[in-house]
Amino acid sequence: FLMTNIGPNQTYAVYAAMGGLSGGAAVRKIVNVAGDKTTTDAGTLAVQPGRRIAGTVVVPEGATIPPHTQIMLSLTVDSDSQRVEVRPDGTFSFEGVPPGGAELYVRIPGLELTPSVQGRFGGVSLPPEGDVKDVRVVLERR
Repeated sequence: FLMTNIGPNQTYAVYAAMGGLSGGAAVRKIVNVAGDKTTTDAGTLAVQPGRRIAGTVVVPEGATIPPHTQIMLSLTVDSDSQRVEVRPDGTFSFEGVPPGGAELYVRIPGLELTPSVQGRFGGVSLPPEGDVKDVRVVLERR
């Protein structure tokens, strides 16, 4: 593909959006663009098996997870995110997640993320490498 009319003398991250590669993930590339009317070749984006992120949303006793509640996984470096529906038992999973920092976010009226599990950007931080099979997103009453 070809990207035209982007700003000169800038650095860009080139990546494929999560979920767009059928379970795979493209390794992001940093590309430095030179001056006006120049061409820069980013090369080929390598596709590798994506990470799997799975876990459970935990609510306090007496609270329930509303139907169709979604949880969002957001990459901390790129402007990319993905949403999935939380199952009635609180479980969820994401496939095709690229390596790198990410956080999970969920909103349920009347509840908030337990401060002890909040990451740098207010969500639940995930490790930058490998599958995560048992992350717990713990919510408490406000």
